[in-house]
Amino acid sequence: MHWTNLVKIFLACFRSDPELGQVAGSRGKALGWLLGVTWLNHAHDPRTPGNLAWLGRTSRPRWPAFSRRGHVGVDIGFSRPYLKTMILALDLEGTLISSATICWPRPGLFPFLTWAWEAFERIVVFSAVPATVAGQICWDLAAEGEAPAWFADVPAFEAQAEKKDLARIGPLGRVLLVDDHAEYVLAAQKPWWVPIARFCPELGCGDPDVDDGELARVREDINFRLMGIARVF
Repeated sequence: MHWTNLVKIFLACFRSDPELGQVAGSRGKALGWLLGVTWLNHAHDPRTPGNLAWLGRTSRPRWPAFSRRGHVGVDIGFSRPYLKTMILALDLEGTLISSATICWPRPGLFPFLTWAWEAFERIVVFSAVPATVAGQICWDLAAEGEAPAWFADVPAFEAQAEKKDLARIGPLGRVLLVDDHAEYVLAAQKPWWVPIARFCPELGCGDPDVDDGELARVREDINFRLMGIARVF
């Protein structure tokens, strides 16, 4: 709905019934407040047309704007300005693929990465395998159509001393790590770890032809976590 139509509806509430007097006025004020919240959220969405986009550069909305784009389960996605302050670090082996040697892509990988690319400020790979190997795997996945084209050039980081320090990726509190191995996560950074079930069909953990729903569940998990983050700012 265009913003001019919202203004017309708001004004109509005051003129709807002169005999109601203060009742009509109160109803108009309540509706005006509700429409104002909706308007501010819409103005902060980068997809908003230019006639409202200037609002998004001056302040931050305090109300979550829920996404209407559906997926498996419930999508509680915030408007992109909230997510665009966050970085998503993704493990490779057991999370996105089976292993560095067999490299079966996890079912649901392509739509998950597409959502992440639209939502987050930056995507990186944080793996136990050498960064050069991880980079080649990402390139192969994109070349084979198992991942979006941008995934071929995603930055790759290698774990050090069998630990993944999120401070190497970005400011603590702004980085989420999706990983199937808890032992790689530093104890103080556990709140920013998003666990996922291990995917390793060669060892009986998962099926390369059947979506286990884990990536969709992780997406919902991230959305709910960011609900709390958005309330802080």
